[in-house]
Amino acid sequence: MPFDKTWDEVLRSRAWGRYPAEEVVRFIARRFFAVPDRKQIAILDLGCGGGAHTWFLAREGFSVTAVDGSAAAVDQTRKLLETEGCTADLSVCDFLDLRFPEASFDAVLDCAAIQHNPWADVVSIHRHVHRILKPGGWFLGMMLNADSSANGDGRVGSGREVHGFHAGSNPTGVFVHLFSRDETDRLFEDYEAVSVDTIQRTEGGGATRLSQFVVTAQKRRLF
Repeated sequence: MPFDKTWDEVLRSRAWGRYPAEEVVRFIARRFFAVPDRKQIAILDLGCGGGAHTWFLAREGFSVTAVDGSAAAVDQTRKLLETEGCTADLSVCDFLDLRFPEASFDAVLDCAAIQHNPWADVVSIHRHVHRILKPGGWFLGMMLNADSSANGDGRVGSGREVHGFHAGSNPTGVFVHLFSRDETDRLFEDYEAVSVDTIQRTEGGGATRLSQFVVTAQKRRLF
């Protein structure tokens, strides 16, 4: 699916997230804070948005690569890093064309970015993610699931693919694939140590329900 230019419009008009998600902080702390030389840990922030997670990872001393389909997102991230005196490798990139060498990263983070693609593209993107993870490397994914409800302006397409899903931080008019548990299990069949948890909240006095899967998974080691 072509990149949705709505994201450029949104990110040019306002800041997009200043602080990292608690789930990201916990994931990184549990797996990598004890590493003696954090610069040896290569992490990909897949869909950097306004740069909150890229900034957090860079500030903590990791080797960070961040990509987004939106040039405005990458610009916003670059400005944040410059302000904070941090560095990362930034680029505008189509998720379906992740041209990193095989086994490049110790971890890949997807914080509600891959979800903005139709299912066939989601599968292709995850094949890329699996390829570029090192054996023993970790994936963290956060994605809206089918228990979510928009505030009435979403048009449901094929399955759980919604055009115009507007809830939480999602801008009006964007496309979202709402994941089922079965789909999530299928995506991570080739991983080990897979954990799928759920976080939910409501907004507008309960008018909108946001439900996310939080997935952690480890690429199988060679030996």
